[in-house]
Parts: sequence; C-alpha cells; structure tokens
Amino acid sequence: MKDKLIKIYNKVTDKTKVFSYCSVKEFCQENGYTYKKLADEREGEELRPYIWKQRENAEKRVRSLPETYLAEIKNAVVFGGNELVACGTTILSDMITNEYADKMRFTKEIVKSANLEIHEITLSYHNYRALPIEKAFYLVGLFSNSYYHFMVDILPKLYYLYQNEEYKDYPLLIDKEAYRNFQPIIDMYNIDKRKVICISHGVAYKVKNLLMTSNCAWYDRYVLEKNYPVVGHVYDKEAMQFVRNKALSMIEPKEKMEKVFVSRRKMDEHRRRLVHDEQIEELFHEYGFISVFPEDLSFMEQVQLFSHTKVLAGATGAAFTNLIFLPEDATVICCTCVKGNSGENLFPSLWNTVGNGKFYILQGNVTEETKEMKDNLRKFELDKKDLVELLETL
Repeated sequence: MKDKLIKIYNKVTDKTKVFSYCSVKEFCQENGYTYKKLADEREGEELRPYIWKQRENAEKRVRSLPETYLAEIKNAVVFGGNELVACGTTILSDMITNEYADKMRFTKEIVKSANLEIHEITLSYHNYRALPIEKAFYLVGLFSNSYYHFMVDILPKLYYLYQNEEYKDYPLLIDKEAYRNFQPIIDMYNIDKRKVICISHGVAYKVKNLLMTSNCAWYDRYVLEKNYPVVGHVYDKEAMQFVRNKALSMIEPKEKMEKVFVSRRKMDEHRRRLVHDEQIEELFHEYGFISVFPEDLSFMEQVQLFSHTKVLAGATGAAFTNLIFLPEDATVICCTCVKGNSGENLFPSLWNTVGNGKFYILQGNVTEETKEMKDNLRKFELDKKDLVELLETL
C-alpha cells in the first residue's frame, strides 16, 4: 500500500514533470468543478498618502477588485507555506507573475523553473504526506506566519465560508506555523468550532475535496497578469470589516482616547530600522504619546488599546496591521523610507478600507550602509525638525 501511495504522490511532485497553470476560475470552468460567484468584479481604492513636506495631497486611485468566488477542487495537492495548488497536470493560482516565479525566495522553494510565457512550471517539492485528507477549507498561504499577512490575506476568507452553510462540516486547513503563532486568534474566529488540520512547510498534501475562496488582499506585483493586469494594493472591504467587527464586538468600551507610539526598542537590532529610535520616541512623548510594545500584549489587549487610539504613530512594521481596529476617524503617522513604489501604499490602502481619518507618511533618509538593501531591511533617520512640525499640527 505504501509503495502505491509513493507512486501516486511522485506523479504530483516529480521534479521533472511539467505543469501548466491557470486561475482557479478557469480551471473550474474547464473541468466542471463547482464554482460559485459570491460577488461581482468591482472597484476598490488604493491610497497614495500624504508625504509630509513632499506630497501635499493624498490621492485615491480606482483599482479593480476581481470577483469573489467559492470553488471546490477535487483531488487537489496543497503545499505547506505556499499558495500554489496542483490538480492533475495544472497549477492553480490567482497570484502569479513572471517576477513572482523568477525572483521570490518563497516561490523558489516550490517552483523549480517557470516559463509563464508558455504557461509551463516544474516543481521542486518531493516530500508528501502518506494519507490523503478527506475535505478541508483552504486557509494556507504565503507568509501565513506573519501577523500582517495572516490578518489580511488568510483570516478574512472565513467571512465567505460562513455564508455557505452547506460546507459547515469542512475542517480548516492551516499552516502549522500560523496555528502556533495565532492559535488564540484562530480559535476566536473559528465561530462554529470546526476541526483544524495543520500542515507543515515543505510537505505536499492530497485533499480529496478542497474548498477555496478568492483572495481578500491583492498586490499588483503578484497578480496573474493575464486576468488581472490593473490590480494595485486593494483589499476586500466586506471581508476586512468582518475581521474588524468580530474583534471589536468583544472589547469593553472606554472613554479615554490615547495617542500611541508603537515602539520597536525590544526587537532584535536588525529589526530596529529607525536608527535613533530612542530619541524619536522621547520626542513623541513630549507631545503626549504613550509607548506601546505589541509583542508584550495579547491579541485582545491590542484590539482594546488600538480601538481607543486617536493617533497611531511609529516606524513601519507588522504592528501597523492593528490600524484595522482604530476608530474610523483616527490619524495615522507612519515613519518609513519606502518611496516611489507600490510598497508605500500598503498600509495606507488598508487604512482606507476600514477608516476615513488622515494618513501621513514621514519619510526618513536611508543610511549609506543599507541603501542597497531591500525596502524592508533598510535603516533610516528622521529629520527631527520635520517631525516636530508635523506633531504641532495635531
């Protein structure tokens, strides 16, 4: 029996096998699998924010948000820590581009080679789980152990699952690292207490009946070029409101509103990107801000705090995901060094999805020794005079 299973799985994970690829919708239509449209293609907004003393006006760009669907894939193979799904001789993805396949480290772990011009992919995977999973709802994805990606890419999909009662007996399929990091959050949003099946990074799993919904966050660098060429940083408003409202419904109301500076002083040195962060933090204190260390707080403690924050400030990082829980008219000040590419629109567009208050970017100067690094690794300094002028306007 074991030898037979090995042969079955080697057909899927054979490093010499060539796969075609297409979107989930295309695959379902071509193979007669269940595909249920939940929402039409619609417009979303990407926010280019104020950049203090550099860009005077915020600008909202209209972008396309693809239709929302629920699909059931038969005899699928999923890969822990990734979002590509194999079925027969096809790789399914709504989020794949040439850049994605050729340059991204996380894709190289699964994709051995790709020629998207002729729709051909070979895989690198060879590990497999011996026994198939009968059925599951897909909550697996890239960076699912990251707080930001878990909260905006993974968790919102439950909103659409809960609208389809016929699948109420489907377990949740989740990356093991994500479950380890976010079990209290998962348990809170697992409204009907479904079974949770954890899968491991670097392992392939066969699922006889795999239930999938479309993405709830879309990034222009990763979107399937053929189908969705004009998507920017846009988020599914209804799904994000579900995440927001579920958490806010469980907190105690407070009258006092805070000005909060998210501190990174307790983090490892390479993650403290603001090189003079202690001095900057003290400056914020002079203007009535309190320092907060999110890593010291439980999820619900963070929700409680940020739901009563009138001004949120700090250096860019995953903690800014908590702007999901801010009052709608709050003000956000994000200190960063990302400029001139779509990365500067990430958190502003997320804020635009749930709030209507002001969003300021305060641009720092990248240090000489880190200027050639990736955006998320560069260290930067802020002009204190610029910061004071901004704080004086609050």
